[in-house]
Amino acid sequence: MIIEDPNYSWQSLKNSSITLFWAEGDSSFGRLMMAQSLQSLDRLVKKAGLSQPDLIKIYVYPSAEEIKSATLHMPDWIGGLAYSEYDTTLIGVAPNNSSWASSIIPHELSHLVTGWRVFNCSGGEMPTWLSEGLARFAEGPTSAEDIADLKEAIQNGNVPGLQGLTAGFAASYEVSAFEYIYSGIVVTYLIEKFGADKMDALLGKIKEGNQIDAALRAIYEMDTVGLDKSWRSSAGLLPAAEVTSAPSTPTPLRTQIPTLSLWTPMASTPTISVTSLPTAMPTDTPDLAENTPISPTPTLYQSVTNAGETPVLAYAVGGILIIAIATCLVLFYLKRSS
Repeated sequence: MIIEDPNYSWQSLKNSSITLFWAEGDSSFGRLMMAQSLQSLDRLVKKAGLSQPDLIKIYVYPSAEEIKSATLHMPDWIGGLAYSEYDTTLIGVAPNNSSWASSIIPHELSHLVTGWRVFNCSGGEMPTWLSEGLARFAEGPTSAEDIADLKEAIQNGNVPGLQGLTAGFAASYEVSAFEYIYSGIVVTYLIEKFGADKMDALLGKIKEGNQIDAALRAIYEMDTVGLDKSWRSSAGLLPAAEVTSAPSTPTPLRTQIPTLSLWTPMASTPTISVTSLPTAMPTDTPDLAENTPISPTPTLYQSVTNAGETPVLAYAVGGILIIAIATCLVLFYLKRSS
């Protein structure tokens, strides 16, 4: 599968690991983007211990707005896109704003590499804190100022525990900014304390279909809550509040094959009931004596009714009487005329 936008005249550079395409800027800008990309990839492979695709393709658009115009239904805040299934990432960097590349290139490369590493059809998913934490790690060390601000926010109760960052970050930028820093610091803690090889092994467990707690226990012998306690203890912080009681209503499991209701009637819509046909043998039929012969045809007085509940037998008898009277009258007039 080839991803290419024909609306631009792309310039390119290539080495054994990366093919870089850029739409605007001279060759020096392209070389700068390639250098930043190689540096970021090197940190992910050597420092984080991650495996990488055979050949990564990076498309550098002049701006994030032009990426949005080239794709469909992208959010306003987008700065780049990673298509791990195609080993391709799209990044918005203007030639006169190359400093932005030092953040966006490693960030999107991390999502590309980790997405490729954990891709599976068995249900294993990376939690948000691990995905974004590795992206922050790829950008480089966290500043002392950011660490101090994060600790203060945690002590003030403004940042949830790591378990609360599994399925997404807060919508508020003031909170999510700390959650990004938090995730990056915890991932850095794992890599520096236990080694880079174990990080790649953790992603390998997720690729096998394991959820994060099972993967953490297999590699680090602790789950998400245990990891959070371990890092907080090393940073001189109290453990995060935990949920100790199960919810009163159990969460239903998803069915293996989802069902779809094509049409649901409103409560006020009258329903049409369909009456089932009578069975061949009514339930109130009296038991037959053992020696009573069973006739294959209905008996003369079998009760059969029409829709108006009028006996059919009465109609039959009335019809015979009318015919008999008519016949007598005809015979009477014939005899008289003779």
